[in-house]
Amino acid sequence: MFRLAANSLHHNNTPSGEYLRRMKAKLGPAGAITATARKIAIIFYTMVKNQVEYERRFGRSETLSARNGSKRS
Repeated sequence: MFRLAANSLHHNNTPSGEYLRRMKAKLGPAGAITATARKIAIIFYTMVKNQVEYERRFGRSETLSARNGSKRS
């Protein structure tokens, strides 16, 4: 289940999608899917264990565009 979720992030402009693309360049496609699936699993486990909602953190592109004042479309 987590591998399927990780695989769907390839064209996603979120911090998780950026993480997948960075890992793909570093580890290759199979390693990137595994690393991203593990990251999603850890987030899921922490949410269930601590009974908290997911808090999205800003990724590189969102931080850079906010600093530059540019808008992404």
